[in-house]
Amino acid sequence: MTAVGSDNGGNPQTIALTHTIRVLIVAFVIPFLMVMLAGYERPTAGGRTMIDVSGSDLGVLAACCLVGLWAGMKFKFPAGALAGPLALSAIFHITGLTASSPPDILVSIAQVVLGASVGARFAGLTLAKTGKTIGLAVVATIGMLILSGAGAMLIGPLINVEPLALLLALAPGGVTEMSLMALALDQDIAFVTTHHVVRIALIVMIGPAVFAALERLRARSTPTTETRE
Repeated sequence: MTAVGSDNGGNPQTIALTHTIRVLIVAFVIPFLMVMLAGYERPTAGGRTMIDVSGSDLGVLAACCLVGLWAGMKFKFPAGALAGPLALSAIFHITGLTASSPPDILVSIAQVVLGASVGARFAGLTLAKTGKTIGLAVVATIGMLILSGAGAMLIGPLINVEPLALLLALAPGGVTEMSLMALALDQDIAFVTTHHVVRIALIVMIGPAVFAALERLRARSTPTTETRE
């Protein structure tokens, strides 16, 4: 969205900050609300360790990571660093070539790295310079979270989907963040990730066209200098 916005005359720093605030709020609010207030239990410790995964399965997972990363970036998939390994891993698991999942220690490391990378985006920013942008981003994100939560609670039982899984699928978080959150909360990762990958793909394809249409409409409705005279 930063790249699309910049190409259409937007301020890249404002756009990047807005999306960073959105991801940060979602990453904090959903786990807190679900675990502390809604009564969802966190997965118990003692999951899969490195010893529990065979060497061949580790090799398959590593190949999915490396080859999928290369393919995702090479062919410019939406969220390519995640979508490439995701697609390749899905193929290997669907075809039965492996049934392994990453050891818990790798998942925990990924969460730490992700949290640090999101936090690092605030380097050099001050409230005096970005207070208005942060305030608007907070209001917009809370509004989207309320809509997502209401939708999950209302629609989940109707389609026989766990409301928490549907909330993670509908929440306005990044695809990587929501996928890791689904993994940490023991929800259907494939369901959540697929929703966000499709969402990003649609935004990337439709967003610029909608923006261009709005710009044309604005240009038509704005009187020219000669007209005003």
